[in-house]
Amino acid sequence: VLHRSDALFTDATNMRATMGDEAFFAALNGGQRPGADSGWGDLGWSWNSSAFDAAITEPVGGDGRTRLAQDLVSTLYTGYTKTGEWLEISEGLKVMTQHTRDLGYDGLVLFLDELVLWLGQHLGDAQFIATETSKVAKLVETEMTSLPVPIVSFVARQRDLKDFLGGGTVGAEQVALGQSFQWWEDRFDPIFLNSADLPKIVQQRLLQPKDEAAAALIGAALAQVKANPGAWGYLLTDEVGSGEVDFAAVYPFSPALVDALVALSSLLQRERTALKIMGELLVQGRDELTLSDVVPVGDLFDVVVLGTSTPLTQDMKQRFENAAKFYREKMRPHLLAKHQLTEAAAASLPRTAAFRTEDRLAKTLLVAEIAPGAVSLKNLTASKLAALNFGSVRSMVPGQEATQVLGLVDQWSREFGEVTKGPGADPIITLTLAGVDYDSVIERVQNIDQPDARRSLIRDL
Repeated sequence: VLHRSDALFTDATNMRATMGDEAFFAALNGGQRPGADSGWGDLGWSWNSSAFDAAITEPVGGDGRTRLAQDLVSTLYTGYTKTGEWLEISEGLKVMTQHTRDLGYDGLVLFLDELVLWLGQHLGDAQFIATETSKVAKLVETEMTSLPVPIVSFVARQRDLKDFLGGGTVGAEQVALGQSFQWWEDRFDPIFLNSADLPKIVQQRLLQPKDEAAAALIGAALAQVKANPGAWGYLLTDEVGSGEVDFAAVYPFSPALVDALVALSSLLQRERTALKIMGELLVQGRDELTLSDVVPVGDLFDVVVLGTSTPLTQDMKQRFENAAKFYREKMRPHLLAKHQLTEAAAASLPRTAAFRTEDRLAKTLLVAEIAPGAVSLKNLTASKLAALNFGSVRSMVPGQEATQVLGLVDQWSREFGEVTKGPGADPIITLTLAGVDYDSVIERVQNIDQPDARRSLIRDL
């Protein structure tokens, strides 16, 4: 009922009844009798009774329906210009609500998911954006009092359209897009789902205890984590200031991991939601995670960066590629050689193996580099790095985990210029990726690095 080609098919059916099948299909086929062999195979295909009846019953967009509409317009109904076009939005809403009432319903609820992402695919077409955003506003303001039944619309907001624009877009265009989006957004009543709501959602949909006995065991495991006051504070670090109740809601994840995950998932396409990624982490650890294990932040790197995730913007795609390249081409080979392992041997190591611990700590630095906006990943000291991967760094003397991490970081910094550490007993550790392969640049000019060349350079300086 929302498509104008229905009227065309109604007229064609009436004309067929008046003219008779032979004359009607001869006219539709340009003078050729229906079913006659033209000698051109499929190119000479012609309409007949069965093909016609099948085409008009296809849904909008069907191949036969589209072909029939095109042939009718080019032969019998050359005056038609709106076949295959939708009704204007206001008229369409009236027709749709009339149909809803005729079916016996009292109202119509529209769920428009991924709307902003869909508009984001057409940011290069300013006219398209202006046209479509005006249609959304009509969901609220299109003579609603005269509609046969009311319409209630839920529109997924997700993010600003201007967030999709890269650095090459003129600032005025970003502002104009933002204003266009705001124009219709202000006509809706917002329902905000903040990061603070995620623990409640996760607990209900992913982490429900099997029974009261299971809930008691989880509480006891959380108490063991709380017994380590140094790590406890870091594991609670997030944007919303979570407490023990929030930790209990997301265990075996930590509020710090959830905070990092929210920052990462906001950079990705919507199919990579925080909830789905947490589910993948549980599936990956199902054969080795125990109740006392807190899922390490470093494990996010595998499912987010090395997985099938697709960042939203070109800038973020480059950051993800830089991180994956550094890990695969530099850090991973270095760690395998250090621990004298092959890829196959590394894959079979237990969760507590020294290689996997060091690998996990390096991945945490890479995650922090990708998502610098995450509160939990800011100012990564040696003790914080150990805490975010609680249980991974094991020390014979309690409280010496940071010292062990510093020993590993010292080795990395000597090997890779990307890794640096600050001053102090518990220094801040950073990993910075510029996207430039400095090593290959230096290798290409090693033949120039001679004493005479050095003396000449110093004189010039």
